[in-house]
Amino acid sequence: MFALHRLLSQPLAFEVHSLFTTYCEESRLLAIHGTPLSLIQAQARSMSIPVDLIPLPDQSSNIEYETRLAKYFSELKSLGVNHVVFGDLFVEEIRAYREGLCARQGMTSLFPLWKLPPEDVVPLLIAAGYRSIVCSVLAPCLNAENLGCELDHQFLESLPAGVDPAGENGEYHSLVVNGPRFQWPIVYRQQGIRHEGAYRQCEFGIA
Repeated sequence: MFALHRLLSQPLAFEVHSLFTTYCEESRLLAIHGTPLSLIQAQARSMSIPVDLIPLPDQSSNIEYETRLAKYFSELKSLGVNHVVFGDLFVEEIRAYREGLCARQGMTSLFPLWKLPPEDVVPLLIAAGYRSIVCSVLAPCLNAENLGCELDHQFLESLPAGVDPAGENGEYHSLVVNGPRFQWPIVYRQQGIRHEGAYRQCEFGIA
């Protein structure tokens, strides 16, 4: 969300064609995040931006992932879309991987948050007016008690030593539920906790 916000705040802003995400086609949840598609679609509607949903087998291999993304990027390229935006901060290997995926389809990858100090990300997101909740945590870095917490200064102060304040190493993931680019807040309801390997995730219901 913050990458999109910074991109659109530039004097020469890009035109956004669509948001996109992959998801597990059997569970209809985002892998690792555990967020249901209904909430992702609600975000897109509130921002009046289309969202492209790319299904993957629940136990997808890297080859399957890359094949389906390549097909999607190729379709975008045929529509005149030339750039793909990511929110990565500092992990060089992930950036190189994403750049390679895009380059093979003739796309240019953009990283609006690259090298932004991790300790600044959440405070800047809050200052910009966005509200987020923690939707997934990696054990043993964090525990299930953190699920549903507001992504605020109090949460940052509670993080154990060694946990990246922006969760860039996968320690936690968050869901943006309101902010200046939203026309209305995202209504959600927490109804339990789901386990996915080492991750603990909010189980959302329809509010």
